[in-house]
Amino acid sequence: MGWKTSWRYFHGFAFKGLRNFLQFQWWPTWLRLSFIHDKMEQLASVLWRLGIFALLVFFSIFLFRIFMDDGYVVQPFSVPKVFVDQGYESRVVALRIQDELQQLKEIAGSVKQDSVTLKNLDSDINLAVMGVGVSIRSLANQLKELLGKPNKILGGEITVAGQEIKARVRMTGFPVFDKEVNLDSSHQTIETLFSEIAKGILFHTDPYRMALVYRKEGNTDEAIEAIRYMIRTRPADAKWAYMAWGSILHEQGQIELAISKYEKSLELDPAFTLALANAASLYSGIGESAKAINYLEKVIHTSPQEVQYQSSLAWLYYGSGQEERADSLFQNIFQRAQIVNQDERMILVSNWVEMKLQKNDIAGAKQIMEHYVNGFGENMISYLVKGIMAFTQQDTSNAFRYIKQAYELDPTHVAAIMYNINGGYMIGKYEYVTSLYEQINWDDVPANAVVNAWNKVAMSYNNTGKHEEAYKLILKAIERDTAIAYPYTTLAETYAFKGQMDSFCHYIGVALEKGFGPENFNLSEKPYSWASKELCFEQLIARYGNKRREKNK
Repeated sequence: MGWKTSWRYFHGFAFKGLRNFLQFQWWPTWLRLSFIHDKMEQLASVLWRLGIFALLVFFSIFLFRIFMDDGYVVQPFSVPKVFVDQGYESRVVALRIQDELQQLKEIAGSVKQDSVTLKNLDSDINLAVMGVGVSIRSLANQLKELLGKPNKILGGEITVAGQEIKARVRMTGFPVFDKEVNLDSSHQTIETLFSEIAKGILFHTDPYRMALVYRKEGNTDEAIEAIRYMIRTRPADAKWAYMAWGSILHEQGQIELAISKYEKSLELDPAFTLALANAASLYSGIGESAKAINYLEKVIHTSPQEVQYQSSLAWLYYGSGQEERADSLFQNIFQRAQIVNQDERMILVSNWVEMKLQKNDIAGAKQIMEHYVNGFGENMISYLVKGIMAFTQQDTSNAFRYIKQAYELDPTHVAAIMYNINGGYMIGKYEYVTSLYEQINWDDVPANAVVNAWNKVAMSYNNTGKHEEAYKLILKAIERDTAIAYPYTTLAETYAFKGQMDSFCHYIGVALEKGFGPENFNLSEKPYSWASKELCFEQLIARYGNKRREKNK
């Protein structure tokens, strides 16, 4: 046997032995561990099946959601070269229009359910198969078409003709509309066009929100046009249209017409909270307390969590001589402490205390403060509470010190601002009030609080002889809400200080017509201590006093 034969024999023997060794044939059964291999194969099979199942479930849900989504698919707009040269290619244009539409909705700021959504162009999943682009959305859209559910498409084209840029917009289910702007070399022109297109989309798809935007822009005619379009085309949402119409008429000072629109809204939905609350506010303003109370009681029945409405109702109870009902209402609110946060608790307590003070019930005010105010700690609210407590004890020096400390701790808080403005005016710190007015950022203060504060500031200007400053400021306050009555009395007082008695009488008449009570004039204070002797003033008081008495019969 040659060495090669011997090597082959040895190699074959060795390989076979090694193979047998590796196969554990010489080992006891329990040491072979072959069962692990079988279990691993079974586990891998289960995991593979679960993975496939999970993937199928994921895509089924994804496709189902797209299929059920009624939002509009925004297609890239066809655009001219001038747009492309400035960086506005077709996809960018579609995204910019979406941005403008979202901004309009934020300006409207409505609690009403959104009527239209646009699907973001970047939210799709693209599945490239052998170089052919296939997306999940396109598959879902094809499926919707096959099953007879049409896709909602938004698209269009933009063209340049002479010195005008014209956009034609097409939306499934709505008429085609055009928007035009004059052409210049700036980006502003193109951005203006995007804004106009977004307004056109919102006008057709959600005219209620578009009416709110027009209203905030001061375009009353356009707002009413959107409301009328909504009543014609969306009868199911007509209650919102009449409610918005009433708000516009309210701002214009047309109180009776505004009430009629709110009443129309309530005919369509007797439990519509916003219309009930708005109508109650107007009825209260014109002295019809019984109707206002009735409507606010309905609001509280349907929306018991709305604490501000309960506070308004309590004021109406007090004003109509129903103090026990007001006290009971406040007690019920505090028993449901879970719905009253710290800020709301402070406002409610201060309102309750103020009501007691108006009735000269000092002991009752003090009892409320001691019983319901606790755990505020050392912060802005605790200092306001201390200030109110000091006012109830007629300690004006400490009261003023506390409310100033509250403002120093949080000069942006509405409660701190209002207590410093009102408290400063009440104790005659007129220079402090006018200097505070110049420090405050009024953009963050609610409109009704702004009017109240500016009215006090204008009165402070009058009391320091700065009648021109008072005149300018009270006109700004009236601009904020033309329906509120009391600023017109301050405007009348300003004219009286300037010696223009005809204008004084005119604006006293406006205030009385808007619901200001004849009994609320303090004839012992300037300028009424001498202006009230004017014949026109006496006649106005007599006439509107008679009207009040007739209504209350």
